Amino acid sequence: MTRCEEDVIRLVADGLKNREIAQRLKVKEHSIRNYIYRIFEKLGAAGRVELILIMCLVTGIVAIRLACTQSAESRTEFILAPSLHPLCE
Repeated sequence: MTRCEEDVIRLVADGLKNREIAQRLKVKEHSIRNYIYRIFEKLGAAGRVELILIMCLVTGIVAIRLACTQSAESRTEFILAPSLHPLCE
């Protein structure tokens, strides 16, 4: 992975859309689509969720945090949410 691809992956993991990623990295949205396509090709990911899981399991760039919440119906809900690995922050 190039440094720019890693930056894109981190921003995807943060839940940003292509347009938002492009604004943050000061590039065109089309460039971000190309980066994401190449990242999917390199890792064999079929989508953003799979990309995040692969990056968590394989490289540790993205970590998964587990949040436990209590719903209004008194059910316990577990939420998987991507976050940056502590060493990458």
